[in-house]
Amino acid sequence: MSEANKLLSRSGWLLLVGGVATAIGMGAYALLFDAETSWLAKAVFFAIYGGLTLLLLAVLWQRIVERKSDKYTNVKL
Repeated sequence: MSEANKLLSRSGWLLLVGGVATAIGMGAYALLFDAETSWLAKAVFFAIYGGLTLLLLAVLWQRIVERKSDKYTNVKL
């Protein structure tokens, strides 16, 4: 893969992830601070995103622990 292709790919991913994160953040702000939103909708929001956050942290923790003994660390493809 050429350097230009890598740059385009990384830029595309950065824009996509940044846009999705911004949209989720704006939606979360509107949901949490809107006085007309029911407590049930807020509880569901916290359950979904709290669960996703905990799963992400579990995967990150597992990768950090496994990285110390990963026998494929120095393998070049």
